[in-house]
Amino acid sequence: MKPVRYILKTNQAEPAYLAALYEVGPQRLMVTNRREDACSYSAPIKAEFARRQLKKLFSIDSVVIPCSF
Repeated sequence: MKPVRYILKTNQAEPAYLAALYEVGPQRLMVTNRREDACSYSAPIKAEFARRQLKKLFSIDSVVIPCSF
């Protein structure tokens, strides 16, 4: 059984998943429409922190969802 990891899915009409979030230097992010290409976090608390940063830095709403790929 694979361990559960956590990813962020944006709350947009067409689902997008967080692929990368850079906070050092120029703040930028990358998204993907492929769930399997999403950046994953080992703990829900880390994913929740990234969710809050995504909202704070880019005004993008998202949800943390479990995955096991």
